[in-house]
Amino acid sequence: MMQKMVLLLCFFALGSIWAGGMDSDTPDRPPEQAAPVQLRTQAMEHFIRAMMEKDPQKRLPELLKSLEADPEAKMPLQILSEMYRTQPEPIQKQVAEGVLTIAEKYPASILLNLTAVKMAEKISPEMNERAKKAAAAVIRRSKNGTPRDAFMGLVGVHLQDLVMQENWEEAYNMLQAVISHADEPELALYDWAGSVSKDAARRASPERRWLGLRESERAVWKARQQKTVELSRKNESKLENLRAVEHLTDFYIRMRCPEDALRLTNEATKKFTGNTDAEFLRLTTLLRLRRYQEALLLAEKLTGVSPQSPGCLMLLGQCAMHCGEYEKALQTGRKLLQVKPDSSEARCFIALALIFNKKMDEAAKEIIAIQDPESRTMLESFLRHHTESRSVYLERLRKLQKNPNYKGGDAIYVPMLTIAEQTNDVNLLEECWQNMEKMGSLADPTNANNVGYVAAKLGHRLPEAGKLLRFALDAEPENGAYLDSMAWYLYCTGSYEEAWQMVQLAIEAMEEEPSLGVVLEHAGDIALKLGKKEEALQLYYQALGDFLSPDLDLPAVRKKIEQVKKELNGGKDKK
Repeated sequence: MMQKMVLLLCFFALGSIWAGGMDSDTPDRPPEQAAPVQLRTQAMEHFIRAMMEKDPQKRLPELLKSLEADPEAKMPLQILSEMYRTQPEPIQKQVAEGVLTIAEKYPASILLNLTAVKMAEKISPEMNERAKKAAAAVIRRSKNGTPRDAFMGLVGVHLQDLVMQENWEEAYNMLQAVISHADEPELALYDWAGSVSKDAARRASPERRWLGLRESERAVWKARQQKTVELSRKNESKLENLRAVEHLTDFYIRMRCPEDALRLTNEATKKFTGNTDAEFLRLTTLLRLRRYQEALLLAEKLTGVSPQSPGCLMLLGQCAMHCGEYEKALQTGRKLLQVKPDSSEARCFIALALIFNKKMDEAAKEIIAIQDPESRTMLESFLRHHTESRSVYLERLRKLQKNPNYKGGDAIYVPMLTIAEQTNDVNLLEECWQNMEKMGSLADPTNANNVGYVAAKLGHRLPEAGKLLRFALDAEPENGAYLDSMAWYLYCTGSYEEAWQMVQLAIEAMEEEPSLGVVLEHAGDIALKLGKKEEALQLYYQALGDFLSPDLDLPAVRKKIEQVKKELNGGKDKK
């Protein structure tokens, strides 16, 4: 898969991954929860604005406002951590300063404070000192809470130090010792133990890879991860509230135990009868697991109970889009607009559904009516992407290429490679390849991956393409895009079993990324070659759900779904 600096998220894609709570606006919500709901709504609004900003300097303040409004939310913290890791030093320092300032206000938020400690340590001695004081405040919570709170804070800070040093063995052993000696182990202990095991398996020594020792190392850590999951199952009976159920559900999803997550949420709907939050938890769990058809049925049920609920309508529209039912999404958007006439979200639903229904003029009118400037700009760009012909786009790139003032270097060849891939233009691929080779650009793993992947797709110079892809993967063994490219190269060269193993690693590495749809489509194609038709069908359905992925050919995916369904039905085209 070609790797690009693209993050195309929309408001309705957040419901399935926001870990800040399952609050809805259904009529039976207790009034005492109004304040948390309002804060989470503010946090979500700031997060949406942040995701629509391409400029990191403009994105950062919105992310910090989102985190401050809901310091327990994981998504803003994850994006801030990614910015800290990938952005240049000035922005890195601003991220660390902002997160630490918020952490100082919320000593009860252990994850937030641990992240602040990790960031501040590498910035300056002054910030490191502030971070230590923040960690001490977490530990001093025993004055207002219990000694157990302080103990957990201390464990967390020590654990973070071990993780930063990648001392996986000591971290895991420490956690197992705490779990075995605790009368009632905290959920956080299992969470940490599972995360340590998962990270250790993913980062198993790269230098041992070609000696064949890396896979055995992975197996050891995956077994430990499974042991932690089994311990968590034994403690499910002690869960007393829906928040704890939500936490453990999230843990099961991250540990790649989807059936456990669904079982737990199903039990929660029975245990907390009449609590709509339990139903919403199950719905968002189905979305996170990409079980979109089941999610749509549940969303229709919830909307039937609360037909005027904006929250229910939002989730129904989201599920319809994920299932490729654009007419249903269009109708839902119009109903939402009746309930909330000033809703930019409703008009976004309507505009997107019109775009996918090829009603571009109507979509343009809806976009103009959107009051939120960030949403309007994003959708205008999305509309152009779906209306501008590739030949027109290539012509613009040619003009830019000839412009003597153009200073973009090899950046111009990335979109050209995309056009070559989409149009099966081997000559354009060869032109990009030769120019990038002359410029020395193929020494960069990203460029090597992009050229190698497109060459594999077009069946051009396959031995050389394979060398480029191996070079990229050697440089970054855990890069999901590179793993997918290698999987597709193996597929193109007939090594289907190896391709299947490689694409599974790619899915695991990219499971939270918006561009996973392309990888899922590749996995479906590989599964078909191996005779796994049922699995291929599910993978295609999951790929269809990533409707905002700019590289995914949705009509092609729908065609594959219909073909596999026909084959599974014995050649009969059943609905």
